[in-house]
Amino acid sequence: MTIQKEFIYKCKGYYKGYEHLFEYVDDNRKVDINTTGAFICKIKKWLNFFSKNKSKYLQDWNNYFKYHLIADGINPHIDEGQYYVKQNYQLLKPNRILTYNQALFLLLGLNAHELGRAIKDFPVLNGDEPIAKPFELEFWRTKQNQELKQSGFIVDGKITSEELLMLAKDNHFFRVKNKELNKKTIEKNKRVALINGALYDFLIDSKSKGKAYTVSDLLRNTRFLEAIKSKGITVIETDIDANKKSSDKKPNEITPTTLGDYLRNNILISDWWLDENKSIQKMIALPPKKQKL
Repeated sequence: MTIQKEFIYKCKGYYKGYEHLFEYVDDNRKVDINTTGAFICKIKKWLNFFSKNKSKYLQDWNNYFKYHLIADGINPHIDEGQYYVKQNYQLLKPNRILTYNQALFLLLGLNAHELGRAIKDFPVLNGDEPIAKPFELEFWRTKQNQELKQSGFIVDGKITSEELLMLAKDNHFFRVKNKELNKKTIEKNKRVALINGALYDFLIDSKSKGKAYTVSDLLRNTRFLEAIKSKGITVIETDIDANKKSSDKKPNEITPTTLGDYLRNNILISDWWLDENKSIQKMIALPPKKQKL
């Protein structure tokens, strides 16, 4: 288990301008940090919208968000901030019976352990959408909740840990842990994530130009390469440097060929890109898909 400190998720699209700092994140967490981060953005926007509301409902949600909703980093001096993460993992051990809400929180990468403890009276969201409860409505709308409430696994509002793992696997809600994942793959994944962020920043800054970029354009674009460099990655430019042996390259150095591969085969076919705002997608000119014969 590798603990990454201070992972900042920057909200996108309608929620742009918000961000969330995850502390003491386990690289092997079951739910992709981007899935949890995107959901937290929705909660943050509602909290900001109702910032002047002093009702008990809003006070409770401010308290939940600050201290209990997100397991990563609670009690940072115990188990490198992973105490509550481990408590949630305990819920997924064999032969456990989970409540509907515990299952939903686990699928979203949230702190199911505190349901019924610090997070009290959370409604079961297996029916119609809640009225006049904006936070619970965001939970209800998630794909995780829709799949859970339609699942045949739910019996009397409960589900077994084994069945929850099956549902998560069928819907790709949990990351697949590859036991043979080596250091090189981990480094590549980190570089792809950083370049992903650089691409988003570049496209947002370029919207006013009204131009569509090909991957080849991006590889030659000084502003894009600078955006990548600001994330800590250097794209080697000269023929001499590009001919370096792999063993001579620093971990933060990549060639233009590698950058193109990351863009074509990772970033621009990822769920993040496919879910991105259409106005952003139009800024990348992708080749037409080949017709199947």
